[in-house]
Amino acid sequence: MTTQTKVVFPGTQIGTEEEYLQGEGTYSRGGVIIATLMGAQSERDAHITNPRSPRQIRLGEPVFARVDDAFDPIMLLTVKPISNERVIYPMPSIVHVSEAAPFYVDKLRDVAKVGDIIYGEVSKVNKLGTNITLKKPDYGVVLAFCTRCKKPLKLDNSGQRPILKCTAGCNLPEGRLISPYYGNLRGILERYKVENL
Repeated sequence: MTTQTKVVFPGTQIGTEEEYLQGEGTYSRGGVIIATLMGAQSERDAHITNPRSPRQIRLGEPVFARVDDAFDPIMLLTVKPISNERVIYPMPSIVHVSEAAPFYVDKLRDVAKVGDIIYGEVSKVNKLGTNITLKKPDYGVVLAFCTRCKKPLKLDNSGQRPILKCTAGCNLPEGRLISPYYGNLRGILERYKVENL
């Protein structure tokens, strides 16, 4: 027995929550599942596919993000998924202090500062936004900027623990949650077989 598909358009009522589970490319309003994409719908579930449409961001998906604002207990981010595909995600994107490091963090300013680029993973997606986690050892800041002059910071491994120093001569040591990939964005792209962002 083959499964048939039918073409649906945004706004098409697919069925009720009793008939189908809500899938990618759909949303639910008042118990009715509605298509958000034009594409093919399987008769077995409420999953809409269209190879030309951007897909929803997924749990566990790796991302780069720029820190737009940081105030305890959250950091607000602009996210760029590490993918060859077009990806959409609910905004705002945040890192909560409980997801900011693999260890206890008292202040978010010890993890990243405004303007820094971080590498992390999607931990939660819902209609209120996208949550990012930095709890794995590879995650953290991959590009940081001096808080005085805004020039890029260089990784200094000469001491007992790595620190970041200004390349313009401020020589102000700055602490961050430093990723092992700091300064090597190409290494992350190669890890996920992504050609360009």
